[in-house]
Amino acid sequence: MNINLSIFKFLLFFILSVILILLIKSVNSSRDFSGHVVVTYINNTNYSLITKKDIKDLAINFLNTRDSLGKDINISLLEDLISQDQYIKKAEVYLNLDGVMNIYVYFREPFIRFLAENEICYFDKEGVKLPVLTDVNQDLLIVGGNIFDGKRDALYSIVNTIYSHPFLNKIIGALYYDNNLGYVISGKVCDLKIQLGEHPVVDQAKINMIKTFYNFLLLDSNCSYCDLIDIRYDNQIICVK
Repeated sequence: MNINLSIFKFLLFFILSVILILLIKSVNSSRDFSGHVVVTYINNTNYSLITKKDIKDLAINFLNTRDSLGKDINISLLEDLISQDQYIKKAEVYLNLDGVMNIYVYFREPFIRFLAENEICYFDKEGVKLPVLTDVNQDLLIVGGNIFDGKRDALYSIVNTIYSHPFLNKIIGALYYDNNLGYVISGKVCDLKIQLGEHPVVDQAKINMIKTFYNFLLLDSNCSYCDLIDIRYDNQIICVK
């Protein structure tokens, strides 16, 4: 009887040990999320130094270092961790029914180059200052002056107009705000300054005026004819030497 009891205890101990080992293996394998994280870039261009592998590794490390695997995943915290990179505008994290984590990354994109005290920095469309990178598009407008003192909306409206119009985008290289002249754009050709004034309007009529004067400079005269033209008024170009 005692022998049977000993055998029973041994078998029970053996079975429990096997179950414990299997549970440990199961927990360890469940901590490996490397095959269940998919990173997708929403923008066409990633100006950041961060890679998809970096984001995936960050997510896996976040998942594996939770206090308890039984706890719900703090999606909001993971999104905040990914968005700490200055060129990442936001990250959206979703878990599907198959246990796959999808991470969608939205990047900030340089919109203007800002010149201040002989140094260049970059701002996105929301006015967020971005770190300087060597591969940023060098055709971005150079902007200067006191533009962020309640004047950003008007300035960005001018920038959008220049970028969206082939002629302006080709000839205009800079935009700045002057306390006396208001908004002024500067040409790549002839270094001609064009005064838009305190309340700038850059409609098709004004664009036609700029185009007409540039044709006059390039075909009928020379770049020294004017240093600045004032187009604040309808159907009137004032040449200033």
